[in-house]
Amino acid sequence: MKFTISGDKSKLGIDVVTRKYPQSDYYLDVNWLTCKINVEIPGYSASFYGEIFADEISGLFNQLKEMSQQNTDYASLEMRENYIRLEAKKDQLGHIQWNVSTTYPPNKGATLTFKMNSDKTYLSELLREMEQVVQKFPVIEGKH
Repeated sequence: MKFTISGDKSKLGIDVVTRKYPQSDYYLDVNWLTCKINVEIPGYSASFYGEIFADEISGLFNQLKEMSQQNTDYASLEMRENYIRLEAKKDQLGHIQWNVSTTYPPNKGATLTFKMNSDKTYLSELLREMEQVVQKFPVIEGKH
């Protein structure tokens, strides 16, 4: 299940492949998701595997839903493993600036930072994609 954030001629794709520890009873294990991260910007492309926590995706999904309903002008994603940092800022005209930073290996590797622009009409497509991911890989309550 994949969702893609795009704007201008740039894309950040997050393809959630599987749960890393699907049999675990522990919240901090069962909610780790293995994903393939793809970045395409003019002159550069990168592709690598990483882990994202299920609540990080659902949190971003909920923030972007609020943005699409005009309740907020800001959304962000900061992964526990620091593969991706993302900020979305919407202006009064409905234009969204995406500030993206990817790092591989996390915390100590090469970092690619870039910006993309889109408008709020794009959010409905992104939210459809993200909703499918959140439904297939929901946050599972477990032992803490």
